[in-house]
Amino acid sequence: MKIRLNKVLVLVLVLAMMATTVYAMPNFDRGNGPENAPGQLKKSDFNDLEGYSWAERYIERMAKKDVIKGVGNGAFMPSNTAKEIETIIMLIRELEWEDELDDDAILPEEYNGKKPGDWMVPYIELANEKGLITDEELDTFDPNFPTKRSKAAVYFIRAIGMEEEALDNMDRILEFRDFNSIPKEHIGYVYIAYQIGLIQGYPDRNFQANKAINRAELAAMMSRLDDEFDTDFSYSLIANINEIDIDEMEITLQYRGNEDIFKLSDDVDVYIDDEPVDLEDLAVNMIVKVYIEDDEIIEISFRSDDEDEVVRKRYEGEILDFDDDFEEITIKEDVEELTFAVTSDTKIHVPFIDNELIEEFVGLNAKVIAENTTATSIWIELDKVEGILIGINTSGEAIQSVDVKLDESTTETFVFFEDFEICIDEEPGELNDEYLGHVVEMKLLGTDEIVTLCVVTEVDTEDLEALVVDAETLVENNYTTESWITFEAALTEAGIILDETYPTQDEVDTAYDNLKDAMENLIATVTDLVIVDEDVVTDLDNENTEITVAFGTTVGALETALDSDFEADFEVLGTSGGYEVDDGVEVTEDMVLEVTAEDEVTIVEYTIIVESE
Repeated sequence: MKIRLNKVLVLVLVLAMMATTVYAMPNFDRGNGPENAPGQLKKSDFNDLEGYSWAERYIERMAKKDVIKGVGNGAFMPSNTAKEIETIIMLIRELEWEDELDDDAILPEEYNGKKPGDWMVPYIELANEKGLITDEELDTFDPNFPTKRSKAAVYFIRAIGMEEEALDNMDRILEFRDFNSIPKEHIGYVYIAYQIGLIQGYPDRNFQANKAINRAELAAMMSRLDDEFDTDFSYSLIANINEIDIDEMEITLQYRGNEDIFKLSDDVDVYIDDEPVDLEDLAVNMIVKVYIEDDEIIEISFRSDDEDEVVRKRYEGEILDFDDDFEEITIKEDVEELTFAVTSDTKIHVPFIDNELIEEFVGLNAKVIAENTTATSIWIELDKVEGILIGINTSGEAIQSVDVKLDESTTETFVFFEDFEICIDEEPGELNDEYLGHVVEMKLLGTDEIVTLCVVTEVDTEDLEALVVDAETLVENNYTTESWITFEAALTEAGIILDETYPTQDEVDTAYDNLKDAMENLIATVTDLVIVDEDVVTDLDNENTEITVAFGTTVGALETALDSDFEADFEVLGTSGGYEVDDGVEVTEDMVLEVTAEDEVTIVEYTIIVESE
């Protein structure tokens, strides 16, 4: 399914600043789960919106799209604080990821936060998988904690795919008077949201990063974000009304050179100059904005004072060309070529070099925010390449290029751009032969010229080394052959990586993940048993597979008096290889204890010795 961010979240983040609007959520306290409990309303005919007329339209639209839901008995509770889980779930619904939820999901192993309701777990797991919540955030995540304004900016910037730009701007000084109150880890996100028009400050020039948003505010934010996203099933259009057939509940619209007939929802909302009206108040040749959900129009709006509707959208694609004076930029988004005017007011954002357009950007990826066909801001993404530095080429004392080994069979020479930066472990430095053999991370122009080259000398192998130590304590005979072969291959590969002079962090992390997975997937055979109840089992000889039990011990008592380090099944048999004995029968020395390993194939029999009375 294609999703495109339409009109830049301008209004969205206005979200945090102005009135951030919350959408209705599941009734957590009643344990009804994420869907509507009996009596809850999917439509927006909530009975408690008095005083929130500014948000009612947003709430209605998002309720019709099933992004927001009530809390029971016709209530929306617009003044209630929006919880973290509410914000996450709304974004998942808005991005149409809800079909990817796994009902059998478990919390990620990194989760160490507050215990969530069972129904929340699939949402938390999916949000982590999609990158809305990071592994680090899982350590302290509280699903019922209020969503603060700056954290809302984080979630929304991740949702629109601009986290990389945010991380590149974490050291920005923002113009808000209360800048120092913005959490350091949120600064880049707030900066990007502000730059693209997503966020605005308060009239007193404060941001109020730690102010919690309420449910009405979150609903408004989601509606504004919804303006930015088009999917195959949910989108908006600016169109001219050619015909209205109220009896058939159909409307004929002309847009982008096309004419189509659309079905009207039975409860379609109609607004003129932001005031609710009837369908009969619409007229042919009105230029309207319509919201379409599942092939039905759910909302129509017309503004009598808008001669030329300004459509603000966000586009992304490969830069194909500039005109001679850099007054136009053409990008390819999917299969469509789009050209935008570039004016003196267009903001250009390029990391590490001057913020102006140059021919060398052709071939790079760009995000363009445009009003109609005029770019208001352009974000250029430099290509990233990583490899092993094997050569430094100079002319006199000046470095001209480097030879970098990209993989086992590919080595390429990269020339430096006229303005470039060198860093050693993220600190400014000079490139010399002592760094040959080290990993380098480069950012390149579309011509493959180097803008930045950073040598990586510090690679964290501590976790991998500790895992290898644990792995080397495992004994082959305790596991099935097939699972041991996979484990042994992962252990060998980890050892090879650790023996390398200059392993990359990616190689180390991959080796760690592979070894950890192999260890977790080992299937145990029968290993030593342990005594749980010493009054029943008085002696245990694992080497000779003998068990001594107290006189009068029953079969059931024996089977529960032992445990193992593997998923074993215990059964007392009448004789070796014989029949299973009932739990209430007293154990005799003719019997044996059959231990079946996790693989359900390996079986060991223990001889039973019964103490004298």
